Amino acid sequence: MLNPSWATCNQGKNWCPLGSVKMNNEKDFGVYVIFTQDQFKNRITRYVGQGEIWGNILRHRRNANYNGTLITWAVVSENDVDDCEAYLIKVMNPLDNIQRPPHRFGGHTIKPPY
Repeated sequence: MLNPSWATCNQGKNWCPLGSVKMNNEKDFGVYVIFTQDQFKNRITRYVGQGEIWGNILRHRRNANYNGTLITWAVVSENDVDDCEAYLIKVMNPLDNIQRPPHRFGGHTIKPPY
């Protein structure tokens, strides 16, 4: 199981707001998770995706359904990203992933961020 560092903001104290997050490396590639969190830190996973992280952040920001959501991401190699995305979708059951990737696990799993 891969155990990546999931991105956080404010020196690791908070998850990142999708609407205002900035990245140190806009070429990062991997998997990402969009979610909501209430005042009791209960989380609902909305979407799991993969690819160039910054481009996907910008794309999701244009979707009004994601106003007020949070995001985290992990850098994952292109060889592992399909397995990691499929595994996260399976274990996190995001509300907005309408099309599940048709993928059989090749043995690469990833530790979810929460």
